Amino acid sequence: MVVRGWTTWGVGWLSVAGMRVLGGGVDVGGRIRERRLVRGWSVRFAASRAGVSHASWSRIERGVQAADNRFMVAAIAKALECAPEDLVGAGVPAPDRVTAAARAGVVGLRTALIDIDLSEPAVGAAPSVSELGRSVALGRCAAPGV
Repeated sequence: MVVRGWTTWGVGWLSVAGMRVLGGGVDVGGRIRERRLVRGWSVRFAASRAGVSHASWSRIERGVQAADNRFMVAAIAKALECAPEDLVGAGVPAPDRVTAAARAGVVGLRTALIDIDLSEPAVGAAPSVSELGRSVALGRCAAPGV
């Protein structure tokens, strides 16, 4: 997938200004429109949830105006009850180390849930919550930069 119009903004953030996906993909405005229509919301209702004017929302959906900063994307995502990543099609950097660690934990948990085979019999008793907490704490100490 080739993306045109991305420029760096701040540290590690990619601007959504003028972003369109080439090769038949859906742009940010298209994703916003799809999510709004799935919920059956009008432009006015969705825009009021995000705290933006309905005219701006409409221009963003049509690609005439860019959702040109992470705060705008975050407000629209919150209004649509989704993650900013769902709208821009790329990861959005965590605002702090705690959030970054939580996101990493979610990825590990998802992987574990996908890999588990419920048809296999249990090997032993499940560990207690306190034992699991200690394992998590040990894992954090062993992981550099967290």
